[in-house]
Amino acid sequence: MLLLPLAADLLQSSRRGRALFIALAASSTAIALAGLWQFVHGGDDLGNRIHANLSIYMTFSGLTMVSGCLLAGFALEERGARRWLGLAAVIPFGAMLLSFTRNAYVGTLAALLVYFAWRRPRGLLLLLPALVLLFALLPADVRSRMRSIGNLSDPSNWDRLAMVHAGARMIADFPVTGLGPEMVKRYYVLYRDPDATRWRVPHLHNNALQFAAASGLPAAAAYLALAFLVIARTALLLRRERRPEQAALLSGVLLASVALFVAGLFEYNFGDTEVEMATLLLWAVPFSSAVAPESPAARPEVERAGRAMPAYD
Repeated sequence: MLLLPLAADLLQSSRRGRALFIALAASSTAIALAGLWQFVHGGDDLGNRIHANLSIYMTFSGLTMVSGCLLAGFALEERGARRWLGLAAVIPFGAMLLSFTRNAYVGTLAALLVYFAWRRPRGLLLLLPALVLLFALLPADVRSRMRSIGNLSDPSNWDRLAMVHAGARMIADFPVTGLGPEMVKRYYVLYRDPDATRWRVPHLHNNALQFAAASGLPAAAAYLALAFLVIARTALLLRRERRPEQAALLSGVLLASVALFVAGLFEYNFGDTEVEMATLLLWAVPFSSAVAPESPAARPEVERAGRAMPAYD
């Protein structure tokens, strides 16, 4: 957790913020390319999902989702050559789509809707046909996976509902302290629904629910407060921002934060160390000097007026 204040202190300019974004995006894009290679060589179904050099496809989809959002910020807000850098977003986003990971699909869609509604409302008119075209071009298995998102008869969706019921029972028994770290997995069999798909689960596949069940309602409230604070501050700064470099950083943070939060309603992505570390680094940006509001003294016309004023001892 110290990554957040340390990064906020070290990101003293937009140049450093851009370097951080490019580093995160470059590493995840390399992972995405490895995942695409796996897809072409047999990782093209639910039983063999791509994960590159990571331990599981959930981590893979989380990092590629974040990387795509950061690069999209460059494409949507930057000017000149750096805007072209944002076109590389198609690589991590493409790998994410081919990972069959539905929480990442929903998170990315929510991020795009929030960004365009807040920053460029007219862009919503182009977003819908673009999504329809993309859906038509995707492999049939991926389209089928997307259609299953709202299907409550789907075993994994039913399992998510059973986890909500079990988590609610855990919270009712231990509302303040929770069951304790790593105890949800051990005690799930005592709290599960009789018709739940699985006897055991590693976690409850929801950030707030997992925090509340494991560490109590105050911990869940702290997570929600921090997430909402980051998103709200980023959105307010972005609304007033006219400088392309800072707007690109803020847009990347807004897209990634909304995507991570919404995806976290269906997956415990804050408990995934690699994704959590990237999240904390991004959350530091709106509280750093990299996107500090422009002071009146920095404006050229004010500087010229100041030089024209006589000096007094």
